[in-house]
Amino acid sequence: MKDVILFYKRLIKPGGAERLLLKEYAYFKKMGYTVRIATYEYGNNTSFFQSIDNNDLRIIKRNSTVLRIIHLALFLRKNSKSIFVCNSGYIDFYLASVISRVDYFLHLHQPSFMSFNEVDKYSLLMRKDFNQLIGSNYGAKAFVKIKESLTILDLFLINIRAFISIKGIRKAKNVFVLSDFAVREKKIMYGIDAINISGALDESIFLYYPKKINKYNNYKNKLLTIARLDKNKRIDELIFAFSIFLKKNSNSILIIGGTGTEYQNLSDLIIQLGVEKNVKLVGFIPDEKIYDYYSWADLFISIDWADFRITSYEAMAMGTKVLLSDETDVDSDLITTGYYYLTEPNRYIVASNIEHALANLDIMSKNELFKILNNYTWSKYFLKMEELVNA
Repeated sequence: MKDVILFYKRLIKPGGAERLLLKEYAYFKKMGYTVRIATYEYGNNTSFFQSIDNNDLRIIKRNSTVLRIIHLALFLRKNSKSIFVCNSGYIDFYLASVISRVDYFLHLHQPSFMSFNEVDKYSLLMRKDFNQLIGSNYGAKAFVKIKESLTILDLFLINIRAFISIKGIRKAKNVFVLSDFAVREKKIMYGIDAINISGALDESIFLYYPKKINKYNNYKNKLLTIARLDKNKRIDELIFAFSIFLKKNSNSILIIGGTGTEYQNLSDLIIQLGVEKNVKLVGFIPDEKIYDYYSWADLFISIDWADFRITSYEAMAMGTKVLLSDETDVDSDLITTGYYYLTEPNRYIVASNIEHALANLDIMSKNELFKILNNYTWSKYFLKMEELVNA
């Protein structure tokens, strides 16, 4: 049985991609593999990463990118018989893999045309692909203005990066994505056949008995969102939508769980709209309490810019309805349950769909819902992944 080495460029803050890494780490260890995590930075000051054994960590601390890549390459070369899975920072990993002559598997967590951070799409190499994909989802139109605002220097650097990025993605033995949308996008942009596998649930969640949260029970409508506080998540748009919903449904509350760079802007917006009594930024919700919050809510909302959301499946497993942006890959089985709703991520339409989702009482029994959700367990996800990396 080969060793498994997982690479994550900067493992600092909690998030969906970081959660996947932890699940991947735990699964391979459970199956008897020797697993190590390589990273440049490690946020060991948060309980989120406490499941990682320090003996399994390889922190590559160097003063420059070049030195980090060289030392990463030395580490890869020393462990060249291992299975390598890159979860973040694939350009660095690709360059290190060229030096060390190793192969790797790659996770791409978000479609290019649902991300402000990914810039290959602006390069000359992607010019035709940009025009083809710019209408692929609601939020993608924002990229037109961004592309038009780029300077000559921006474009020069983007094209250099894209040249390396394309090689890095094409070199991977398999690229794992989270939706059929991402599969199609990667085929158009990179000419690769990415593999759509997605997991979201521990089997234990179906047996979990949630503890009561009594703090906000005086509200008739209890809404919840949990996400990193950044601009991709559209939490500002959700707050606007909720303020509209409040005009007819004043006895309602929206709990926002998560931390991030947008905290102060969101806090200011809440004050600006005068909804401080009804919208609460509660910070990071630890894993041991997160299921209780899902169960507490009448509706979990996530209108962030994404094709797949682990949190929505966890909420449904706690018997809570979910409202997601219509950029989500549609799962026809879930649409029929009465727990699963999609909305255009426009504040007025979101407000209307909050009312619709709360009002609909035609829902499937929990036992029938669980049968569908059982297709999204981590064990099934990693079993398929394990087969692929050992093929």
